[in-house]
Amino acid sequence: MVHTSVNACGRGLYSIIKRVVAHENRFSSDNRSMNLLRACARPALALPALLDGISALREPEVHVERAHVVRPLMDTVAGEAAPTDEQLTVATRVLGGVMLGAATCFALGKAPRTSATVLATISIPMALVNHPLWTARSRAERREMTSGMASRFALAGAYALASTDRVGAPSVSWRVNQWQARRALEREKALATKVSA
Repeated sequence: MVHTSVNACGRGLYSIIKRVVAHENRFSSDNRSMNLLRACARPALALPALLDGISALREPEVHVERAHVVRPLMDTVAGEAAPTDEQLTVATRVLGGVMLGAATCFALGKAPRTSATVLATISIPMALVNHPLWTARSRAERREMTSGMASRFALAGAYALASTDRVGAPSVSWRVNQWQARRALEREKALATKVSA
């Protein structure tokens, strides 16, 4: 009777281990497919920023012209310190270079969280400047600007999500919490050995 229960426990333990191993194998294959997904999605997400960056570097005048829509706001906020057109041209080129660099890094997977954060931060003001809803004169123009702004905000949201992607690695706060728990356990064991000695 004891022999039968040991065999039953052994079979039960074997089936649990088999399920755990199968689950881990499934997870690792999912991780490989996620890496493939990241390798395809990052360049696709980076493409609009790459094109905007190249455009800002090659034709800053077009971007400065679009920025004139928010000129009253700049004059109100900055007063006499509001930038001139020449300063806006330089700022546009600098912003285009930053955007091009961040988009390239993001597409290649080099510092993807940092570059995604930069792209998300830049995308919001760019959406407001490139699609100023408050200047729409007709319903069709408003619909077109709303659609453009919504897609730019969605892209900024995608960059924000990508900026939190740790590729399966635990966060720093989780690692710190685990380290603190291990240290507390080691202290308890050391204290228990001192008390028993």
